[in-house]
Amino acid sequence: MPPRTVGPSREATAQTRRRGEELKQAIFGAVLDELRTTGYARLTMESVAGAAGTGKSALYRRWPDKEAMVRDALRSTLPDPDEVPRTGDTRTDLVALLRFLQAVFNRTRGTLFQVAASEAGTDTGFMRSLVNDHVVTPCKVRIGEVLRDALPDGGEPPSDLDLLAEVGPAMLTHRCLTGDATISDGYVEAVVDGVLARLTGQGPARGPDARP
Repeated sequence: MPPRTVGPSREATAQTRRRGEELKQAIFGAVLDELRTTGYARLTMESVAGAAGTGKSALYRRWPDKEAMVRDALRSTLPDPDEVPRTGDTRTDLVALLRFLQAVFNRTRGTLFQVAASEAGTDTGFMRSLVNDHVVTPCKVRIGEVLRDALPDGGEPPSDLDLLAEVGPAMLTHRCLTGDATISDGYVEAVVDGVLARLTGQGPARGPDARP
């Protein structure tokens, strides 16, 4: 009697039968794992398909190339600045928005975001563009709204208000990209108080415990 042919394992069959959101999340998980273990330069559509337990055609139906695929995978991990609640208190709201950025930068320092940025940024800049478009720029817009709401009724906004809205995100971004120490709560509050002092002259005094 001829030996029985062994078919695909149940696990492999289950993987190939995944559809829709379940398959997409498996692919995203594989992308993140590949970035951690091999880096962006060596990541391929083939390696991701193998790690996700699917075929390359499933990837190419969704994305034209690996950059688009990596962009979507990383974007799925980024939080939304619009979810930061507004309280109506200027300092509280500014601190909350900068702490949102602080959490993003602290969480991604030395991990897959920095790995991908260092390998791909010099060629396309898509990683910095991704973080800027989906996190930093929306945060600047929200900060600008908070600063405008802080103006006295009928008060004329300063001509450099938009520049003031960029100060906090720019300072936190600089700390992240230059590989400085983890951004502290004291540093965030010092930046906020400096902006408030410039805008309203009411920034609270800072003691030695607020040093970055």
